[in-house]
Amino acid sequence: MFYSQGVRRWSIVPLVAGLALAGCSFDQSGLAFSDAGGGIADAPVADGAVVIDGQVIDAPVTAVDTSVPDPPLPDAPLPDAPLPDAPLPDAPLSDAPPPDAALTLVDTGLIVRYFINEASSGQTPTTLTDSAPNPVDLDITYTDQMQFTASGGHRGLTWTSAGADARADAAVNGTKIRTGLNNSKTATIEVVIDVKAVTGLSSRIVHIGAGTEAGECSLTSTDDGHLTIRGNNFDVGTFPVDLPASGRIVVHAVVDTSLNTAGDRTKLYVDGVEIANTGGIDPIHNDNFSIGSDSSLAIGNRAVGGRSIAGTIYYAAVYSAALTPAEIANNVAVLSASDD
Repeated sequence: MFYSQGVRRWSIVPLVAGLALAGCSFDQSGLAFSDAGGGIADAPVADGAVVIDGQVIDAPVTAVDTSVPDPPLPDAPLPDAPLPDAPLPDAPLSDAPPPDAALTLVDTGLIVRYFINEASSGQTPTTLTDSAPNPVDLDITYTDQMQFTASGGHRGLTWTSAGADARADAAVNGTKIRTGLNNSKTATIEVVIDVKAVTGLSSRIVHIGAGTEAGECSLTSTDDGHLTIRGNNFDVGTFPVDLPASGRIVVHAVVDTSLNTAGDRTKLYVDGVEIANTGGIDPIHNDNFSIGSDSSLAIGNRAVGGRSIAGTIYYAAVYSAALTPAEIANNVAVLSASDD
């Protein structure tokens, strides 16, 4: 911004030489007075002029302000008002999800999924609802040792003692459970659990089998310090997990008999961390699951009872696929936050 400054001008009015003497001052009429003796003080005045011996010494001088007033300053231009922020052009769309996009559970090979969120207390619900397509709901068999509970905002079924009869189960014949797993080389059992105690006769967490079978495709435990994966009624992996001390955990039991290395065919993950296999018989290379027509899927027990856990099961799902570590990590992130 720029401003114009006025130019001040002055004009010089000639002064009468007699009044320019040093030591003189002027009264209000412009007359000169001497500051010392011998001057012209008290001289007669005629018509406003100083007269000495009949002669006019000075014509009266009237002080006139002859200075030229400053011309008015031109209006300075106002400073430019700041322009409002222009909206930024829309960024090109990207296929990548926004960084805060909510994770969702993967469905690779999903057969059944039970959120076990039907109630926060009591024994009112009669079934566990399968949220996967073509649902297979499980019938609940209550005893005084099992009911719905909620802890830390997570709902589930709680058993107060191990080896009891309470359970949720359904026959698999003619359902997607048998169709999806029978003759499959791969499977994953996914659960959210808080197990306090088990029976040495093998408490079932998720179990597919007939009658008193050990387990055609099952996640079980025979002591508080281990989890066991079973396939075709054999222990195909035993993994050290201190169940009572672990609290609420997300567990994945993964079987893939197509893998060349025997030790890779059965794996167990707790909260996304792989646990070393310390026992059991490695599955035969390219062996298939055999699911009988008289088998049932049961949660927290076997279909004929007597093998419950003591603790809570918050969520359970079964897949016909062997979930990858990345898929497991994704689901752990989801289920750790909410299993309902």
